[in-house]
Amino acid sequence: EAASLAHRDGADVTIAQVIEPLPDLVAHHVPGRSRIDLQQRMVAERFHRLNAWSRSLLDARVEQTTSVVLVGTAFLEIIRRIEEEGHDLVVIVGEPPAKSGRLSSTALHLLRKSPVPVWVMRARRRRSIVRIGAALADDDGNPLTAKLNHLILTHAVSLGRRRDAEVTAVHAWHVADEEVLRTAAGLSRSEADALVSAVRHDAKAWLHGVLGGVDHGQVRLRAALVKGPAGRQIPQFVARHRLDLLVFGTVGRIDIPGLIMSEQAEDIAQQADCDLLGLKPPGFVSPVSAPR
Repeated sequence: EAASLAHRDGADVTIAQVIEPLPDLVAHHVPGRSRIDLQQRMVAERFHRLNAWSRSLLDARVEQTTSVVLVGTAFLEIIRRIEEEGHDLVVIVGEPPAKSGRLSSTALHLLRKSPVPVWVMRARRRRSIVRIGAALADDDGNPLTAKLNHLILTHAVSLGRRRDAEVTAVHAWHVADEEVLRTAAGLSRSEADALVSAVRHDAKAWLHGVLGGVDHGQVRLRAALVKGPAGRQIPQFVARHRLDLLVFGTVGRIDIPGLIMSEQAEDIAQQADCDLLGLKPPGFVSPVSAPR
């Protein structure tokens, strides 16, 4: 996927592998060799293999490829590399299908903390992308949320245009404490039904308003509403409609210190059985960024 994107955009690709540092104790069991010497040999061997693989995979499609072996904690080293080299996108390959296991800690850390978009590619999934979903965040009145939704939709439409894929903007809506309203708030059934219908009508109008703010040209773009918590309903929508890629926001707020990834976003990431493209709102700064 990285090769395809780079080929279309004339971009360069860096293929990185991160290995853990050897503990000092290892050298004690190999007389005459220091830990640094052993680590350097491991890095050289991994680089040789990685470089051969990356060149065979990419050279025919991408003008400039770089291979790099990093030593340390994977997500920290990747974020450091992003900031040093100015990369625009991180692609993580080989993540398990949602039904087979949870995302790796590296994938989750990057979805939470990477300063650039993160594309998570699940294993054993067809590689063609013909159906794209754009999961829009709740309308909470925050201008940053509106900007994030616009970013999600424009990315989905751009990808749909490049791949001649259908794009569905999906929004999960609900009535807060609906069960309580129906049972303990003194509303008649008809009054409660009217309230729920009005909330759905407002959600539909809002969703179409968001779509109207994006120029989708010839891209097949449709809207879909699902009722219930986004963390449960969006993955179910992905499964029902066999989406190949879901574009979603991993961080809804940057004005609340310490808020890294919402519970709903993490549920979507773990349970949506398709590739994921996680975006941050404009102005997001990684909590592990080096001071400037």
